Amino acid sequence: MVLHNSPLFFKYAEVQSMCYFLSQLSQLSQLSQLSQLSQLSQLSQLSQLLATISNGLFVQQRKHRIKIVWHSRD
Repeated sequence: MVLHNSPLFFKYAEVQSMCYFLSQLSQLSQLSQLSQLSQLSQLSQLSQLLATISNGLFVQQRKHRIKIVWHSRD
């Protein structure tokens, strides 16, 4: 997944599983542990996703899909 300033379209089930995974991670005592996890090949995309969310994530539901649009602070 490449994150840039254009909309991404996900299926609703994908967003559900992604939000569940992020909610499980948020229960960790220290989120600084994510920096160690980001060194793994598959979880490196997670740090990009979390950075995107921290920059401002707007979720809009359209029919059976969810449109995720983010805006950078630049």
